[in-house]
Amino acid sequence: MATVIITNKHNVVPAYVVVQIERGKKGGKITFKAVECSAVAFIPNENILANKKRVVLISKNGKTDVQVDKNAPLGEHPYAMFCVEANDFAVGRSHPVIIIDEDD
Repeated sequence: MATVIITNKHNVVPAYVVVQIERGKKGGKITFKAVECSAVAFIPNENILANKKRVVLISKNGKTDVQVDKNAPLGEHPYAMFCVEANDFAVGRSHPVIIIDEDD
């Protein structure tokens, strides 16, 4: 399981999150947490999450768990986080990235 935190300071921590999957058997899980803000994650590739959605809503001071698809494409997948109260996109040290790797 990987955890991503967005803060009211417009930060996404960590900037890179690695998710392990067992190809064709089991996808990993990502927990998005919002601290002192509510947020929206925009994931451009519809093949990343098991539910095929590209938008993840995170309530203020809440968390949302999402399942990564067991057949998600391996590699780096950039995404964006939007802080609702600030009406602005958040960044880590660079644009945040989901890295999908195959479990050995």
